[in-house]
Amino acid sequence: MNSCPWCGTTYTSPTSTCRTCGGTLARPAVPPATPRPIAKRYGWRLTAAGSWGLAAIGLLAAGVILSGLGIGLPVSRLTQELNAAGSFLLGGGILVGGWRWEQAKQAVEVLRTGKATRGVVTQVDEAGGGRERWVIRYRFSVDGQEYTGQVRTHNPPEAGPQVGQAVSVLYLPKTPGQNALYPHP
Repeated sequence: MNSCPWCGTTYTSPTSTCRTCGGTLARPAVPPATPRPIAKRYGWRLTAAGSWGLAAIGLLAAGVILSGLGIGLPVSRLTQELNAAGSFLLGGGILVGGWRWEQAKQAVEVLRTGKATRGVVTQVDEAGGGRERWVIRYRFSVDGQEYTGQVRTHNPPEAGPQVGQAVSVLYLPKTPGQNALYPHP
């Protein structure tokens, strides 16, 4: 548990700022034991996040609209073309959404059951516009082998870990390439 030093609000999950007063909260030094509780909707949030998630939603929406137009019109060449385009867009949305869902499931698995180790932040860059415009790159070792990872965040660099700072990294023992910072900056 984490309490805001400014207003006293208590949080059971890690967060960097208080939702009540906006004050900065201390980050937990060590991740809790596994299995870590993860919100049930977190996988869906990860699936819809980022440009690929938005692309999947757009493709699905366009496919539904075109298919709906094709169904509502009398049978003609235009109807066939609308149905074909709608089916193509729906299929594309399902493929992209399925790929994003698999990535989200892996990320949730790392957070839920990943083994903890210490890492170090190697770089903090602005990745351009968008909601998650900062990229934090880090490295860590497992059994003498070096691994790297990165995480995107909407928090500005001064609110998160700095270059050279030690951080907690969670990784899957069988595939250390699947990893994440804990807590998410």
